[in-house]
Amino acid sequence: VCSAADNIPKADEIRTLVKDIWDTRVAKLRLSADSFISQQEAHAQLDNLTLMEINTTRSFLLDSLNYMYKLRSNLQPGRSQDY
Repeated sequence: VCSAADNIPKADEIRTLVKDIWDTRVAKLRLSADSFISQQEAHAQLDNLTLMEINTTRSFLLDSLNYMYKLRSNLQPGRSQDY
């Protein structure tokens, strides 16, 4: 849409709709990630997600899980703190 806006009828409307869809999907993904972290799950199944959507939350999710692991390790006596 950005490269060929002159050739696409109603390019502005299409651009807005695509952005709205993207924002909705990312918001749902963030809620799912938040729920996953708060419920202290060990694994998650990623159905109906594109690689682009997964990559947008990858760093947030990995960092969050690493911090949670460190916090849990510090709460358990006798565990090694080698990360």
